[in-house]
Amino acid sequence: MNSADLITMLGNLSRSLQSVEHLIGGFSYLSGIILVYTGILKFKKLANSGHHGKDHHSTAVAFILIGSALLFLPTTINMLSNSTFGGNNVLQYTHFNQNDVYASMGVLIQTAGLIWFIRGSMMVLHAGKPGEPNGVRGFLFICAGVMAINFSLTLSAVDYIIKHLVSNPFSFWKV
Repeated sequence: MNSADLITMLGNLSRSLQSVEHLIGGFSYLSGIILVYTGILKFKKLANSGHHGKDHHSTAVAFILIGSALLFLPTTINMLSNSTFGGNNVLQYTHFNQNDVYASMGVLIQTAGLIWFIRGSMMVLHAGKPGEPNGVRGFLFICAGVMAINFSLTLSAVDYIIKHLVSNPFSFWKV
């Protein structure tokens, strides 16, 4: 009887998630184009109404900014990763080993981070509407997405902070 072990299952899952990442990226490009177009239409509607409409300029600007961030998703993620974690980016090309459990879990976490980033962007976009309290949750999804995309660097940063606190706990609180 041939039974698959956990390492083989994670390897196959991570190999199939690479095409899912491309699908999510395509959805992001399409959403970005639609949001930029919607933002331009909102600006046109504001210009035609003479600033007396129920929409504000900030709504149109938010549509254009989030749409352009989704349209240029790889550049946006690279910019957020570099500004958050420095120059070493986990999105660079590396040799992928199917039997490495850590690499397989890393691909799974990075894919989840990509989904969280896009979901958070959409939540922040819709938080500008009246009665939508999801702005803070959307921002937290964006932060969690960036940290999940850079999972190894996030773990390194947390490890450094915990080691520093454990080795000398009172130096952290000195003013």
